[in-house]
Amino acid sequence: MKSTIRKRGKYWHYDNNRKPPGRIRRSLSTPSHAKARQLQKRLDRIYLQNPWDERLLPRKVSISRHAAEFIEYVYQIKSPSWAARQHSTVRNFLARVPDKDVHEFTPSDIEGYIKKRSEEGMSPNTIRIEMVVVKRLFERAVRDGVVDKNPAGRVELPKARQVRPIRPFSKEEMEIIFRDHFRPGMGKREKAAARNRYPVMATLWYTGLRISDVISMTTEEVDLEAGTYQKHIKKTGRNVLLPIAEPLVEILGPLIPSAGPVFPNYYPGDSVRRSADVIRNLNTQLYAILKRNDIPHGSLHSIRHGFNQELFKMGLGILDRQALLAHAAAGTTQIYTHPDEDLARSYLNRLRID
Repeated sequence: MKSTIRKRGKYWHYDNNRKPPGRIRRSLSTPSHAKARQLQKRLDRIYLQNPWDERLLPRKVSISRHAAEFIEYVYQIKSPSWAARQHSTVRNFLARVPDKDVHEFTPSDIEGYIKKRSEEGMSPNTIRIEMVVVKRLFERAVRDGVVDKNPAGRVELPKARQVRPIRPFSKEEMEIIFRDHFRPGMGKREKAAARNRYPVMATLWYTGLRISDVISMTTEEVDLEAGTYQKHIKKTGRNVLLPIAEPLVEILGPLIPSAGPVFPNYYPGDSVRRSADVIRNLNTQLYAILKRNDIPHGSLHSIRHGFNQELFKMGLGILDRQALLAHAAAGTTQIYTHPDEDLARSYLNRLRID
């Protein structure tokens, strides 16, 4: 009989290279190649003598031990940040399911986990993302010969909530948002927050950059005399050199430091968590401004969409807008362009025959 052993992660795995249902794939739970060869020969003899020997049936492995092997394998094949997210999901799963052998798990156990996460207030979208990791955990158990079927693949997932489409801010709405930063009757803390936030909002509007790129801007990237900025776009990994609008030069001129971050109060450095916290905080402040002025829902990314939409109304071509938005493809810029009924009506009215 032809069989193979392969090392996946830390441990060697046995495969008898046959098609289902006679195929056997399982972890040998040893990092030693010599030991794995011995186990391979022994399993080959067992299979030749009796293909249905009970010793080749799924072995008993606790969920905690299997999860530890799974996470160890993930850390070896994936980036640390990606593996850490999967590790966190697996920890959440182990904390909410009974500690028993993997082959004893049923779809009802997985449904119980989903129910607990829902009762804790977890959104359906987050639960669905977590279940992707849980399915991978049991898929590896199937591949290792620990279980016959994946219990996580036979449960009904909660329906995902419809994502609210991004609404571009109009020029008039941005004027209201900017005026709110100088409204009378503000306390000291509100004035300090508005004083720090206003140049960030202005940079978003006049450059169309993503908020993550704005808060990470440094003085070395900005040349106010030449009216340009050179920026490394994190999302696409591209370096761009683009012009700066004169109104933004007037705003940043008195504020920009001689060196270091342009917005030191919001600069995240290399910390992903700090960046997420800053963006969340700025979005929360923006929501308060919108509510105070009876403006429909929007986010910081709505400013980027509004930047593109206003240039579209002015007649700027899609390739030029693509360059200003630092998009890798014009198709992405097309997604940012929203239908404008008033603009379409103005063009239709030009068809009048006198």
